[in-house]
Amino acid sequence: MSASVGEGRSSITFWQRLKGQKHGLGNMALAASTLLLALRLVDQDKELERLRQGESSLVDALRRENQSAMQKFAGFRAAVEAEVERAGSRLPPLASRLRSLLEQNKVEEPRPVVSHEEKKGQEAEVLQSQGKGKTSFMV
Repeated sequence: MSASVGEGRSSITFWQRLKGQKHGLGNMALAASTLLLALRLVDQDKELERLRQGESSLVDALRRENQSAMQKFAGFRAAVEAEVERAGSRLPPLASRLRSLLEQNKVEEPRPVVSHEEKKGQEAEVLQSQGKGKTSFMV
C-alpha cells in the first residue's frame, strides 16, 4: 500500500517526498551529531575538573607530609646538637646517646605515593569491571 499525497496524475508518495528532502535529513543528522559532540565535551570538561581537584588534593597531601617530615627533622637536628654540646664525665659515650636518639626518633617507612597515572588506571579498571566504561562517538 502506498501512501500518497494529492490527487490525480501528480501523486507524490511519502518516499518520493523523503527523497526530495535529503538535505533536511542531513541537517538533522548534523544537528544530532553536534549535540552528541557538545555533550561529550561537557562530560570531558567535568572529568578534567575532577582530575584537577584530585591532583590538587594529592599535592596538598604531599605538601603536608613534607612539612611534617621537615618539622620532625628540625626537632631531631636540635636534639642531636644539644647532645653533642652536652659534656660530662657521668654521661654515656656520645655514640650511644646519638644511637638512642635515633631509636627514639625512628622514622616510619614512607608510604608509597600513588601517581596520577596509576590512580587513573585503577579507576579505569574499576569502571571496566563494573561495565560502565565510557564509549566514544565518531562524528
